[in-house]
Amino acid sequence: MMKEPIINIVPIPADSINKPDNKDIKRLQAGDYVQLVFQPGERMWVKITEIYDYQFVGILDNEPIAVKSLKCGDRIDFEDKHIIKILNKR
Repeated sequence: MMKEPIINIVPIPADSINKPDNKDIKRLQAGDYVQLVFQPGERMWVKITEIYDYQFVGILDNEPIAVKSLKCGDRIDFEDKHIIKILNKR
């Protein structure tokens, strides 16, 4: 079940040159890794565990340095607009 996305994930503008193509986002599967930007600008990897259209659930795969409210292994609920990079590690 999806929860509301964490408030401190930075949405990436649709016209950003850094945002992955929608076709690449549509191909994402559980087990893929995506990079999200958390305020205050810390980039971290999340392993996708569930997908609901353009909404995702994953597990944080980094130990945060600046974001004190999160830790490695935490559940992260996010949307396609939050993805800045894709890494297929399956």
